Amino acid sequence: MSEPLASPTKTPHWLTDGLTVLVAVAWHAALILLCERYVGIDAFFHVAESRSLITEGLFAGVTSLPFTVLGEHGTDHHFLFHILGLPLAFLPDFIAVRSTAVFFAALATGGLVAWMRHMRVPRPWLWALLLLAASEVYNFRMSLLRSQTVDVPLLLFGVAFVVAGRPRAAAILAFAFSW
Repeated sequence: MSEPLASPTKTPHWLTDGLTVLVAVAWHAALILLCERYVGIDAFFHVAESRSLITEGLFAGVTSLPFTVLGEHGTDHHFLFHILGLPLAFLPDFIAVRSTAVFFAALATGGLVAWMRHMRVPRPWLWALLLLAASEVYNFRMSLLRSQTVDVPLLLFGVAFVVAGRPRAAAILAFAFSW
């Protein structure tokens, strides 16, 4: 008698998702370090605003745009984005801008993988890697240091919560999104 074939072991989701995020970190780091077009004035503004949350206080508002409609006392309409950027904000300017952009781009890709896993998409890591490899627009937009890197996963989860009939989760997410 022969022994039955052992069933292949499944790779844990946290491992494949984590490896996907690590690939996204390496991918976006290469793009950002090799291409100057990814660093713009907005990136320096967001890093400066993250720094000001510590130096001027959490609710000081935006004081660095005196020639805009905000004047010298505008509200920080990217508050959550600037809070999330705090850990890397105190690095030297160019390093802070580039490392924060890599962090948020990988966060966006990780959010997409988590959303696809939530929606029961088979092999979400594969779809995320295909997106990184095939979409120049996604790579460009997610590598810019702007708030859409946080907005895209939040919007996808908001749609998923509404479709699933989870109004409380959607309300909590809407509150986080407005920050």
